Amino acid sequence: MTFLDDLGLRAAAGLETSVGPFLALAAYRRLFAGEGATREAAILGALRCAIQLADEEALKACAEAWRSQPVSRVNVLAEAGALLRAGRGHAAHWLASAELARSRTAHAAYIDARSCEVFRLVDDHADPFDVIELWWSVVLQGRASSDERVTAFSAARFAGLAFARAARDPSYQLPRARLALACENAQDGLLETREARLALLRGKLLAAGRFARASALSSLESLARLRGSSIAERAVVIALRHLDNLPGRISPVERDRVAACAKHIENPQLREQVVARVNDVAEEPTLATSGSPLFELARRAESCGDDISAGGRLLQQAAGLLSPELSVPVALSSLAVLTLHKVGGEAAAPAVAFLDAMLCRTAALPAFELSAIGLRLLDLGKPAVADRYLEEAVRLREEKALLLRGQALRERGYSELRSGREEEAWRLLSEARVLLRGS
Repeated sequence: MTFLDDLGLRAAAGLETSVGPFLALAAYRRLFAGEGATREAAILGALRCAIQLADEEALKACAEAWRSQPVSRVNVLAEAGALLRAGRGHAAHWLASAELARSRTAHAAYIDARSCEVFRLVDDHADPFDVIELWWSVVLQGRASSDERVTAFSAARFAGLAFARAARDPSYQLPRARLALACENAQDGLLETREARLALLRGKLLAAGRFARASALSSLESLARLRGSSIAERAVVIALRHLDNLPGRISPVERDRVAACAKHIENPQLREQVVARVNDVAEEPTLATSGSPLFELARRAESCGDDISAGGRLLQQAAGLLSPELSVPVALSSLAVLTLHKVGGEAAAPAVAFLDAMLCRTAALPAFELSAIGLRLLDLGKPAVADRYLEEAVRLREEKALLLRGQALRERGYSELRSGREEEAWRLLSEARVLLRGS
């Protein structure tokens, strides 16, 4: 810093202290043409003045100047966070995106995503779910930089938005693998709100490992202790729904944790009944479904027998009701799988649609091997749905799932090659090669 630079900064700081931010802002901005420490100090000074004056144009100019400032120990994330808390989403976004472009830190990515979400919510025509992919990118940055706070906060936001969209949008595919990856190792204890903890724990229950799922259930049990609150009721429902949704896949430690959650049900008679049913391994789980519209359909499904037509109508009706907020009764998923293996062609269409919706829109799984379902779907000429089931089988580490999915992708790749779609063919064949090597 030269003598003149130092003199200019002292003069601008003097104006800021004695006269106020209006005149000081112009003085600081004249020093933007400087270099190094002079320019950095001038931008930060101008930023202070612009924030005090609520001068959006000047603030945007400061953000643009900061974007090209070399990385140092100083950042503007505290200022961006303060603007965000004040509800000034656009201004916070300008600063956070400038810091992100400059330093590429996970903290900057988090504030940038949060500010994007805030200022989009101000727009009545904006889709609140547009930022889901942005939050996924923040999760990846947080994991890559081992920033536990950013990972936890971004994973909770990603999970909350994904589950909310799946509940509202029938065309949205719940990203099970991403949710599990984002939430599995995230620490819910770092989160500031119980709502965020619930969202994170719902994602964690999708993990392939039983110990990760049991850990999530233990955290839900701590929330269930808050008797009389809506959070406690929701924590118990989520735990019971987990038991309903994974028939034949629940480990003893998970069942024990679900029972611990159920012990916090306020009604003594209901509590005793539910805990007894949780602990009864032979009992068919329907704990969280009795109040759902799917429950009556499940009862009717049990009496369908060999009536394929009646079963198809039931499955069509049930598919339209599926949501991550509801358990999927075993009777319905079993009817779909059995129908799939009994018939083909158009007669199997309702079962295919139900199983696809079940995997895409809920956290539930059928009480059958997913790889076997995937292979049957391939036989029926449903490669896209089949691949989703085989991919989930691989993620959940089913025996021979890697081999079966690799073979299925290889066959699809050869088919695409014969049809002249070379780019898609090579993509499928490359993925198949990786899977077959891993098997």
